[in-house]
Amino acid sequence: AELVVERLHQDIILPARKKGYAQIWLIGISLGGYGSMLYARRHASDIDGLFLMAPFLGNRTLLAEIAKVGLSDWQVDEVASSDYDRQLWSWIKGYSSKDQSARPVLYIAYGTEDRFAGSNRTLAKVLPQNQVMTTDGGHDWLPWLRLWIEFLDRKTLPQCI
Repeated sequence: AELVVERLHQDIILPARKKGYAQIWLIGISLGGYGSMLYARRHASDIDGLFLMAPFLGNRTLLAEIAKVGLSDWQVDEVASSDYDRQLWSWIKGYSSKDQSARPVLYIAYGTEDRFAGSNRTLAKVLPQNQVMTTDGGHDWLPWLRLWIEFLDRKTLPQCI
């Protein structure tokens, strides 16, 4: 995970900023959504937004622990340096606070029958409703294509998209 974050930073984000790109968004599907979130956790100020489609968000045991009480009420204890899932969710928990200025804007989209829909709903509950999109379908290209088109058609998105 550390290598992915470092390569993305050194090989993609920093060169894009040097070329003058005013806004940088990360878009990830499934495990790519997980990687995008790991990057955002470490380098939040380097990106402007995230659009995640059906992101994988960690192991089921942790997700059940969080879903049981809700993200806002979930208590984060000390987190081991090797526990990337718990580190990630402790950062994601910040989206449940009123002040999200330290985090890039986050859009999440998923199929209602997607195998990750449960964890996606847990995250979606703390986001503004206009930043959550769903469609019929599972973890597959057709729902992702519909969600991508819906995202691009939104009038509230920045001009860079």
